Amino acid sequence: HFIPNLANAFLDDNKQSKQSKFNLKGLVFGNSMLRKKLDDITKIDFFFSWEMINISLYNEIKKECNAIGKNNYFSSIKTTWSEKCKNVVFEADLANIKTDAHNYSPQKLF
Repeated sequence: HFIPNLANAFLDDNKQSKQSKFNLKGLVFGNSMLRKKLDDITKIDFFFSWEMINISLYNEIKKECNAIGKNNYFSSIKTTWSEKCKNVVFEADLANIKTDAHNYSPQKLF
């Protein structure tokens, strides 16, 4: 959904602006997974913010996975996940797999 929405925003801006126009010839995205640790941490925050996991599971993940919830997204220190952490993150991954992305709407937005 990102690319069509971005293109639509450019077109809307072009309609409203009389001075500058976007002349978009193409758009290139690289690999969005820059660092495994960053991806792991932000995935859990994303699942929780969209109510794909409940607060109990989110709190358990924060407790068992020492790197999550400490705003250390950009730390270069390698994180070694414990077995208990891996198990609760796997549970969150299963909750994500079971979510019907085409018919999913969170109950609340932030």
